[in-house]
Amino acid sequence: MKNTVKTIFGLAALALVAAGCNVTDPRPTYVPEGDGVTFLQTAVSATSLVSGTTTYSIDLARGSADEALTVNLTGSIYASTDPETDLAADFKMPESVTFEPGEYLAKITLDVSKMEVGVTYSGTISLSEGQECFNPNTATTSTAVRLAMDYNWVELGEAQWYDGFMLAVSNDNLNIQRCRMTKAEGFEIYRLYNPWPAAEVAEAWGDAMSATNDVPEYLQFTINEDGSIDWRNDVLVYGGQLEFAAVNTGYQYADWNDYVWYTSPTEVFGQPDETGVIMENLLCFSYGVFSNGSGGSGYVSSSYLALPAFEGNLEDLFQ
Repeated sequence: MKNTVKTIFGLAALALVAAGCNVTDPRPTYVPEGDGVTFLQTAVSATSLVSGTTTYSIDLARGSADEALTVNLTGSIYASTDPETDLAADFKMPESVTFEPGEYLAKITLDVSKMEVGVTYSGTISLSEGQECFNPNTATTSTAVRLAMDYNWVELGEAQWYDGFMLAVSNDNLNIQRCRMTKAEGFEIYRLYNPWPAAEVAEAWGDAMSATNDVPEYLQFTINEDGSIDWRNDVLVYGGQLEFAAVNTGYQYADWNDYVWYTSPTEVFGQPDETGVIMENLLCFSYGVFSNGSGGSGYVSSSYLALPAFEGNLEDLFQ
């Protein structure tokens, strides 16, 4: 395995040259004659760590491994809820990492046991300045880190989903879908899976609406205490300047030749937004249908979601 790593890294880091490394580790300083030290990536992201995970590691690599080598590090990490407080100590971010003789990879291990669910942690880990074990002109000397502990998703059962724009075929064929739903344990956060099945969209639109690789696996939303709903988790940029909270359906309408987005009916179209809980276990999602390719034109529509605990059939509400 180490020979394989050596071969792969030797090709990837052929241009890295080093003359020495100034460290405080009591072991002898290794003076590499070949390739130096580098991060393998400029950014690492693990935003779905399983609840209960205690450590997360980032690889540091070198191209010559005859002797031990200790490399000094600097770093910082911040929570999305408090971007001013450096939490490097809470993550037990190491001040150095050591390659043992024969090792081409060393792991920088962070303690993630104190991460809170629903909070994103971002920061940077860098090779300390003043060292000669890497060439700053060719090595990847720092990596951006983004971490988040995923929720524990509990199965709720089958929901009933009506989409007045994307799915409805006609007044006589509402094309209501039965969709799997989950809930984040301890939070009013929900996921509706496969809200726009390709076959059902094709039934409503034919060849006029085509799926892309960006069709979302699920629609995630939060029900607030006042009955309002947060659900537009993407950002639509219009004209290179205006930004709107939106949902990218991942479908493209042929006449618009661009993605179909669900945006705020009030902010974008000046129409009322009725999004919220309208009765027990029944939700309404109001939206403006928008596309950059349409030159900013679109429609205003609504969708309704009967949660698995809803008693009755959603179809009956439209009679």
